[in-house]
Parts: sequence; C-alpha cells; structure tokens
Amino acid sequence: MVNHLFLRVMAGALIAAAWMVAPAMARCDELDGNSGRIMEQVVQSPAQDAEAVLDFWTDARMREAVADSGSLPPIAQKVITPDGDASGYAQVEPPYTINDPYAVKTGMLFSELPDGQLSTCSASVVISRNKLLILTAAHCVYNYSGQSWLRNVLFIPAYNASAENIAEQIPLGKWPLNQSFILKGYAPHTTDTDVAVASVFPQPNGERVEDVVGGGFLPKVSEENEDFHLVKIYGYPGGSYLDGKQRFCWAHAWAMQGDTSLNTFANCPNIGGNSGGPNIVDGRQPEVVGVVKGVFGSQTRLRESLFGVVYRFAQIAKSPIEENPDEVLAFWTDERMDAAWPSHNMPGRPLLGPPLLEGADQSGYVRMPAPYAEHRLSRMSGILFYREANNGGVGHCSAAVITSGSKSLVVSAAHCVKNFGWREMMMFVPAYDGAATGKQRVPLLKWPVRQAFIPYEGAGGRADDDVAVARLYPENVPIGPSVTVEQLVGGGFDPRMSEDETFLPSVKILGYPSAWIPGDGPYALAVQRRCDSPAISDVGNPGLVAPYCATQGGNSGGPLVWDHDSTVEPQVVGVVHNTSTHARLKPSTFGVIYEAADAESDSPH
Repeated sequence: MVNHLFLRVMAGALIAAAWMVAPAMARCDELDGNSGRIMEQVVQSPAQDAEAVLDFWTDARMREAVADSGSLPPIAQKVITPDGDASGYAQVEPPYTINDPYAVKTGMLFSELPDGQLSTCSASVVISRNKLLILTAAHCVYNYSGQSWLRNVLFIPAYNASAENIAEQIPLGKWPLNQSFILKGYAPHTTDTDVAVASVFPQPNGERVEDVVGGGFLPKVSEENEDFHLVKIYGYPGGSYLDGKQRFCWAHAWAMQGDTSLNTFANCPNIGGNSGGPNIVDGRQPEVVGVVKGVFGSQTRLRESLFGVVYRFAQIAKSPIEENPDEVLAFWTDERMDAAWPSHNMPGRPLLGPPLLEGADQSGYVRMPAPYAEHRLSRMSGILFYREANNGGVGHCSAAVITSGSKSLVVSAAHCVKNFGWREMMMFVPAYDGAATGKQRVPLLKWPVRQAFIPYEGAGGRADDDVAVARLYPENVPIGPSVTVEQLVGGGFDPRMSEDETFLPSVKILGYPSAWIPGDGPYALAVQRRCDSPAISDVGNPGLVAPYCATQGGNSGGPLVWDHDSTVEPQVVGVVHNTSTHARLKPSTFGVIYEAADAESDSPH
C-alpha cells in the first residue's frame, strides 16, 4: 500500500503543472448549473408532533378518510395487469407482508386538509442513509390552493382496512411524518414537480421504517426521453373501491412529446387515493422511477435536477437545539477550555512518506507562528470546543471559517458535532492559542454554534462523508450592527468541491492535534499546527489521502487547504477524518449541508 501511494504521488507530481493551470474541481459558485442552488428549490414543512398525530388518528377517523377517498375510476384502454379489472387494477393478495415484497414497502398516507377534511394518498419507503424516508406526491403533503402544509400526516406501510384483525390491518406500525420536503416552485399538474420526500419518526424502541419493511425501493432518476417497457404501480385507489385495500396495475410508461412525465393512461388511468404511489421497475434491486401524479395517467418522473435535490436535502441531519449563546459563553471558562485539552490519548497514525516542512516533527507538523491573528491562514482556522451529551465530558476538534452568504459558517467533521449523540455547548474560537494568556489566547472572540448540519445520521462513520457545517451566532456589539465571524477574521476559506479522483500537488492541513508524536509523547499545549502533503485519491476511494501527514486526534475537522495562488482566497478541499483518508468536500454531501446551513425557507412560494 505504501509503495502504491508513493507511485501515485510521483506520477501526480508530473501533472502538477497542469493542475495549477486548469483545476478540475468545482467551486461553490460553479455548482448552480441549470437547476439553481438547492435552497432556492427545496422547502421543508414544520416538524410534526408525533404523539399528537398518533392521538389524532383514531380508528373512526381512519375509516372516515378511506370512505372519502377517490372518484369514479376511469376505464383502461388496454389491460395488461394479470387479473386486472376494467381500470387495469388487481388486488394484492393479503397478508401483504407475506405475499408481495412490493406491497410491504407501500402504504397509505393519511392527512388532514386545512379545512378539516380527511384525506388519503399512497406512499412508499425508499432507500436512504437515515432509513426514515418515504416517497409520495407533493399534493399529498401540501395544499397548493390554500398555500399550506397538510396536518397530522401519518404513514402506515402494508395497511389493509378490510382485514379482520388489527394485526393484519396495521402489521408494521404507524409512522407519523416528521417533516416533508417539496420543490419550491411546485404547482399542481406541472411537469415532474409533483413529488415529495418525507421523513418519518423512528418508533419509540428505535426501529426505523426501512428496516421494518425489509428495505426500501431504490430511486432511479431518468430524464425526459427515457421510456420504461413495464412499470408496476402500487397504492390505494379509491374511486368505487373504498375498501382500503392495496392494488397494483401494470403499464407501459412512455414520455409524451413536449412533456417529460411518464404516461401510463392506456393501461393504468389514475384514480384518487392512488396519488403518490410508486411506479416500480423489476430488478435485482426493485427501483422506483416515478410516483402517481393524479392527472389522467400521468406519473411524475424522478429527475435528478428536481427529485434528486429534494431527496438529498431530506437526508440532512441537524442538531435539534439552538442553544442560548450567553449560556455557552458562560460555560467555557479558561479552566474548561484547558480541561478539553488533551482529550485524545491515542497515538497518531504513522506517516506514509517523509515530512515536507522544514523543522517538522515525526508526525509531519510544525507549530504555526504566533500571534495567529496576524496570519491569514491561522486566523481563519480555529478550535471547536464541545461537551458530550452522554457524560458531560469536554473535548475539542478543529474547524475553519468558510465563505458564505450569511458570513457565519464554519466547516468541520461530522463526528466532531455528533458522536453517540449531538454534542452540546459547541463553540468555535478562531486563532485560539492555548500557550498564550489574556487577549492573545482568544484574539478574535468566542463564537457559540447556533446549529450544526451533517449529510445524514451516521455520516461521521464514513471517511468520505465525514463533514459538517455549523452556523454561528453573530457577535453583538454595543454600537452598530452585529458582527459575523467572517467579517471579524477578514474572510474565509472558499469551499472547493469535487466528486472524482483528483491529485493536488500540495495541501496544508491546519488544526489543533493533541495525540502522541510517535516516540516523543503528546503535544503539551493547545496550539495551532500545520502539515503539508500532496492529496491523492484512488479509484474506488472517494476520500482524500495526505500520505505525508500523520492523522492526529484533536485535528479532526481541520481544513485541507489549497493555497496555490496568492491572487485568490485560499480554498478548502476537505477536512480531516480520524483515519488516513480524509473527507472530500463533495457537492452531493457538503454542497447540500452548506446551502442548508447558509439559508432556510419555510414557504414554497
């Protein structure tokens, strides 16, 4: 492995000059493309109260909702469903949990309209990192005419209202929705915008819906010209059925000229109540390619430029509490900051190559010159203090200020903000110097974290996804407007994103390592250090490897900085993970949380 890495470094050095001329990584301001920024497209509902939703849906209300769903079913032009009726639909044989692997992943979606009327739709479980996501139609969670979210939305997988006992009616439990996510420009009947992704609450015992149904459907995105020879539509059509039974219909799905939706009218005309049901394509892993839109036989196609951004955004995990900044500042006395150092006693991992910096120690690091506030890279880097929620212990990671519209963001590692649970009393201190006293120790103030964002629950366990963005409270000043961290430190690192294999001839790793130097013992002081190394990535390894810098505890979350051109702001390309592979800033993970942290909206229009 070591020899392999050295060969890649040497080969990469030969193309370093080409990289300096034409880098192949995407900056934040280059990610908009044709689809616009994510936060300009996606909007989320307020969180529901799980207990209130469960209390609302009595057996009587569920029966009333089923009896109200749907309209008269139209006649199919050609029925291709085995044993299908005149509309093309056939009943799923109960019990659904035993007889049909697609039916167990599909369920009924109950809701209350703004006027108090009860309603039903269909929905299905989709594969996700957090195992809590369902897919449905936007009009099943949002009332366009009333410009408001539906209330008391509840998902019941494999629901069968006609079963004789409760165990078969509700075999897999009730799942209140937590939040719903739709496209900001959604309007009924518009092409491919009538789609929603929603997160459900876990069960009280911690079970997640994807595990309970045996895995979700794999979303398959397609663009306007792709047809599907056979899709299987599952859901709960109302019409004259009104029995709360799950049905399926087979159809040829094709794109009409001038319309990117999937057309299935000839075989499966849509019926009220079936809205939001999945369009499934058979395969080793069953895929969902669209959802029932509710207009004739038109299905919302899952497009990367529309559904894709909603799907990724829905998986974001956010720290649940916006802590009082005054309480955070009061908590972090000098004594507690000292106690947070060192919190790591594991040896650093050995180098895979010789140190590049003159005077570097055996881990490849040199101590940054003080005072840090006088140096551009040092003042944009800092220490992230935290308290553990489970035992009250204090610790630290590293972090860095990044450029943003809010001018209030820092980047770090996901495991620095959420380990066994969300960490508490998080506070960022730029240019922190634990060897100094007085103002030189905290030269650029203390900045409590308002809220932290990670790509999904458990992201800290994967090197390539171990990234977090935290939004800081502004600093209130006696005279004039509030000051942001980016304003005070004089800028931030410009996030530079990439998904593919890359070679960077030299990155600077900045942070506050506290683990042992092999053979020398631990670092004694909380001071800022730097290590330089090429950054490389192997095929099949989406993270970045810096072979000339030993991974050190306490340095997690520190930026990998590409500072190749003095005429532009230094750029951060990744953050330190706790293994030899570091987290790359990917558009599909970092890009989503970066925008979510920078700005949020609560109205689709």
